[in-house]
Amino acid sequence: MLTIRDSAFLRRFYRCFYCLFAVALIIALGPYLSDERSSAITRLIWCCATLLGCIGLWCVCQRQCRAIPMGSLAYENGLWVLRDKNKLMNYVLAGDVLCWPWLIILPLKTMEGRSRLLLLGADALEPADQARLRTWLRACLKPKG
Repeated sequence: MLTIRDSAFLRRFYRCFYCLFAVALIIALGPYLSDERSSAITRLIWCCATLLGCIGLWCVCQRQCRAIPMGSLAYENGLWVLRDKNKLMNYVLAGDVLCWPWLIILPLKTMEGRSRLLLLGADALEPADQARLRTWLRACLKPKG
């Protein structure tokens, strides 16, 4: 059983990604905000659209940060067992695993067919747990037969 801690790396990654997305939104809508030929009401509407877009991005970022897994992960009887915030779920691998030194992405699927991407930053696992997870992945991903 692996213990999954809160990942400061994923939290910073999400914040950086969504801040860059907000900057891109402001750059894209900037010409409409500063267009001197349009009326004040039109510029106000574009300003409100930009503000609502940035608030929406902030809300999505907060939701992503709250969804960072914390709990435990185990591989038992061919199933991945995830205990996340006292909720126990059984999963199977549902696709290709991405395994970088700083990030592991496990595409998982429940028995009911719901999908979930489990993102684990390097700081979410102890080094021994991360080595154990990589060993489990090598064992699971070998061709059967």
